[in-house]
Amino acid sequence: MARLEPLKTGLLTTRVSETLRLAILSGQFEPGRQLLEAHLARELQVSQTTVREALVQLDQVGLVTRVPNKGTFVTNLTEAEVRDRLTIRWLLEGLAWIEAAQRLDDEGFGELEKRLQRVTAAIEQHDLPHAADAELDFHRFIWEASGNATLVEALEKLSPPLFAYITIQRRQRGVTNERAPERHDDVITALRTRDPKTIRETLDDHFLGAFEEQFEKPSDHVAALLDPAAERL
Repeated sequence: MARLEPLKTGLLTTRVSETLRLAILSGQFEPGRQLLEAHLARELQVSQTTVREALVQLDQVGLVTRVPNKGTFVTNLTEAEVRDRLTIRWLLEGLAWIEAAQRLDDEGFGELEKRLQRVTAAIEQHDLPHAADAELDFHRFIWEASGNATLVEALEKLSPPLFAYITIQRRQRGVTNERAPERHDDVITALRTRDPKTIRETLDDHFLGAFEEQFEKPSDHVAALLDPAAERL
């Protein structure tokens, strides 16, 4: 089993949290695995208190689950939970994209382009964990640009375990996700139009692609989202 590298300098909770988060995204800590504070503290050469605080941070974003009297475990999503999270995220991101498009200025779009460059660089290096991290960071900027704090909070809780699950699945199947830069460039192009119809069409393409990657076909409630006659945001 691969070991974590000790953190000899800058022993901050955030650094421990980042180290553990990337270990989860890379599949080094597989879904369902129990994370023992004492063991992690010895490997990282930090205090158990620091590890505990880092695990609390990861619990807050849904990457781990803290079970009373049992311990802390890497979040393990079922196929049904993945379907549900993708569907809910689809709906919430639609609202975020439309609101963000009205608020983003040239500086904001410039920042999105920078975050897209980080996605591209990670994909070119075949580094799926950092690519997933950069992709989440790209979407996070759009959420925050919406100006809707409740929406951001919901997506922050919903999305990280989903990104971890999909990243692990891609690695196991040998999928490179090489179209990620193109797909996210399409998002920026749609947002620049500020046109809700164009944004929704791009949103549907973006998330339908995510469903088709994971499942043979969308579920009935996902298919309803694609029905032009259905109620939309």
